[in-house]
Amino acid sequence: MNEIAGETGNDMMWVRTRVDLGIGNRSLDNTGPAFEYLHRAEAIAAKMDSPYDVMTVAYNLGTTYQMRGGEADKALEYGEKALAVSREIGNRHFEINSLQFLTILYIEDFKEYRKALELMEECLAVQQEYDSPTLWVHTWHRLSYVYRKLERYRESEY
Repeated sequence: MNEIAGETGNDMMWVRTRVDLGIGNRSLDNTGPAFEYLHRAEAIAAKMDSPYDVMTVAYNLGTTYQMRGGEADKALEYGEKALAVSREIGNRHFEINSLQFLTILYIEDFKEYRKALELMEECLAVQQEYDSPTLWVHTWHRLSYVYRKLERYRESEY
């Protein structure tokens, strides 16, 4: 398929299609094919001048590594890349998603609850500025989860 993308000159379409196929396979718990599609998307995105696509691929590779388990360091690497690119291009929505993803990673994989709280505090600051009702729900849910892990139960009732 790489040859087709080069022939059509529409690499962006091929990246986004592969990301969608990767997400679909991940949703079905088919991480093998998900990685195949996402790594192909990563290779094409690396050649393009599209930080948005690099960010999207990195975020989805991170969440897929975390979902598969046993590869938290890889998940962290990709999650941090997605966060850095989202900040670089000013994409607040993906910045919030990346901070939330990293929070869950620090809770579930690294058991570093204070770091998770720091990330959620950053997330709250961005969320104040961005103010997405949909993302607020996830932000409060994850913040409550962090407080429960820190055994700060009264604060977890938000």
